Amino acid sequence: MAACCVTLLANPASAATEKILYVFGGASRGAEPAGPLTADAAGNLYGTTNIGGTYGHGVVFKLTPASGAWRETVLYNFAGGFHNGAFPQNRLAIDSAGNIFGATVGGGNDWSNPAIHGWGVIYELSPSGTGYTETVLHLFAANQRTTAGILLDKSGNLYGETGGGEPSSEGTIYEMRPSSTGWAYRTIYNFAGGAGGNVPIGDLTFGADGNLYGTTANGGDGCPAGCGVIFQLVHGANNTWTEKVIYAFQDGADGGYPQEGPLVFDSAGNIYGAVGFGGDFSCESPNGCGVVYELSPSSSGSWTYTVLHTFTGSPNDGGDAAAGVTFDNTGNLWGTTAVGGADGFGTLYELTPASGGNWPETVVYSFTNGDDGGYPSVPLLLIGSNIYGTTGSGGANGQGVAYEFPGAAK
Repeated sequence: MAACCVTLLANPASAATEKILYVFGGASRGAEPAGPLTADAAGNLYGTTNIGGTYGHGVVFKLTPASGAWRETVLYNFAGGFHNGAFPQNRLAIDSAGNIFGATVGGGNDWSNPAIHGWGVIYELSPSGTGYTETVLHLFAANQRTTAGILLDKSGNLYGETGGGEPSSEGTIYEMRPSSTGWAYRTIYNFAGGAGGNVPIGDLTFGADGNLYGTTANGGDGCPAGCGVIFQLVHGANNTWTEKVIYAFQDGADGGYPQEGPLVFDSAGNIYGAVGFGGDFSCESPNGCGVVYELSPSSSGSWTYTVLHTFTGSPNDGGDAAAGVTFDNTGNLWGTTAVGGADGFGTLYELTPASGGNWPETVVYSFTNGDDGGYPSVPLLLIGSNIYGTTGSGGANGQGVAYEFPGAAK
């Protein structure tokens, strides 16, 4: 267990103060966190690092508040190999018993191939005495590497995505159900490419209708090369799932090529998200700096797409908002950009709903890639008015930080 280095950092261009909860890197601790934080009911934070740890293949960690500070505990060190995972990069899920579920992008099948280092596994960490015991629930097959974190439903079933897999190798959505004899893995949808999209990416989200929603990085008929889609998987009889494309990106002013960020819903059933490409093609990136968008449903089953904000990548704005957006308790949207801002190393931003359907942006903090971290690119976690996140770069060791903006989300 290691104490955090609590630092309060105020940026001249910011309207909030950052608190560093933990500095990654050094000794056998984890390094380069590559996924978002997840909270349990007691307010502890959990996450993963892509590398570092005892074997260098990443860790699952826990951050615990203690007397105004935070302490990190490494819960599990990934060892690689056929019977173990390596390089965890995505969101964790925690059930009511404290079991932790996640997926890795390495280890498992073909671990001995140095060009692949395995296709990854789905794992469970179960509390055991003073530590945790890992159980590998599933080994991904060739070309079936995960592209998202684990989604846990109310019945204890797990859902996730892969970027390939049979029969079409265009990506899959899978489900895992617990039983008295173990966990059963089932592919519930195979992407076929074309208008239906391919390579699902970014975490899945359940709508109030019980259907699954997500995005693909490619495919769709919105542009000649296929710029990605927003899809709905409709849950039908006999536990079947049918895809409906509700928007195909054009990679123009509307953005394109979704990546890490999950979709979020408001109470009226509108969908919100962000992409890191398209939008303003005069910005610093020749591929565009991305947009934040809204999708509004109609009674006829169609959806209306609206761009809420177009990023410019300038010192007064961010660029590459692929991490998505998160609602606070008053209906404002929060997110990060991986680049842009006063120092060019990314921003924390807020979009506030205003009259006429406008959503003015405020750059709340500009990262410097110093002690405060840099290039934030994973979804945020909001608990009350506090905002939590990680960066894979910056910090005292140059290998990322976990941070908090206390009270920033009023």
